Amino acid sequence: MNLGLGHHSLLVLLLIGIGALPLGSGVASAAPFTIDFNAVPSSGNPSRTTLTTDGFTFTSALFFHTIDSPGLCAFGGCVSNGTVYIAVDPPLGSPITMTRSAGGTFSLVGFDGAKLFNDDAAAASAGFQNGVDLRAESPTRIFDVGLHAPGFESFVVDPRVGFDNVTSITFGGIPPNALFFSFALDNIVVDVVPEPTVVPEPASLLLFATTAAGLALASWTRRKPAWAYKPLVNPADGDGVVCAPSP
Repeated sequence: MNLGLGHHSLLVLLLIGIGALPLGSGVASAAPFTIDFNAVPSSGNPSRTTLTTDGFTFTSALFFHTIDSPGLCAFGGCVSNGTVYIAVDPPLGSPITMTRSAGGTFSLVGFDGAKLFNDDAAAASAGFQNGVDLRAESPTRIFDVGLHAPGFESFVVDPRVGFDNVTSITFGGIPPNALFFSFALDNIVVDVVPEPTVVPEPASLLLFATTAAGLALASWTRRKPAWAYKPLVNPADGDGVVCAPSP
């Protein structure tokens, strides 16, 4: 039976075949990167309830600050590392929660933390608990560090803590004084696994190639040259048919 497949029909069928191939997923790994807040517009240590940068969103139930001018802070000024960073100054501020702006999971690799104010005694006399311990908390995990140095300290998350593939992390004080705790936070190192990229599986490619070759052969067979089927009248008898191609 002649299926009537022309070249254009065959091309359409091949394209349909490609779209119908079973697909596998290949996941590319990503190198950790640092959220440093330097690209965030900030002037005069403004307060804010939300901040988005480097694909992450930081939120607070009350507010937090981006610190760009440490000398403007009270209590001997704010800690300085020469860059913009985020900070909480209770009792008015509150813990900061970070999530991926587009949703999804990420892993916490490390961060820089510090006591916010340079003068502990002045801060304490005004009712500010100037950083002693800082807690990083996911929905299922907790990581506590001590803030005792006069400047920023770098902390690497212990792999045994398992802050990988989390949907959110909250930075704040340790209960019961979590809402009366000031701290500074910078250079948050995270690792994000990209969304899976869809690629054809080798077995599917082999099946497609075999199918395509079979379709091409079937189409060629059904579209033999016209001379292959041309009946020739034998001039000797006037009505006989010679089943051979014309020269």
